[in-house]
Amino acid sequence: MLLMELMTRQLNQSRMLNNLLRRNSSGCRFAGYLLYLSDCFKQQGLSPTEFYLSMRREDIAGYLNMTKETISRVIHHLNALGLVEVKRNYVTLKNIEELKKLAKFERNAFRRWKLNSK
Repeated sequence: MLLMELMTRQLNQSRMLNNLLRRNSSGCRFAGYLLYLSDCFKQQGLSPTEFYLSMRREDIAGYLNMTKETISRVIHHLNALGLVEVKRNYVTLKNIEELKKLAKFERNAFRRWKLNSK
């Protein structure tokens, strides 16, 4: 039974990542990536709101099909909006519900959401 649960969890995570990578907005993709990591840490019994990014920003950018400069801009915007706090590679998710809303947007919605949240 434990093996089936593990396989189901892995399948669900793969589906989540697939959906994440199909999103057009870089902000949406990165928000979804943070939520994906949060879910993985939660399932391991670790904190879902505070964790260390083990990948370098360049690697995350490549994984999400972005540039490292775009990753830096998105992190800056999410910090400014108070949704996350990132110090070096240590991440604190401050507002998971708003991150979930953001991760569901498509195309230029991140920019509109950012402007509407000011």
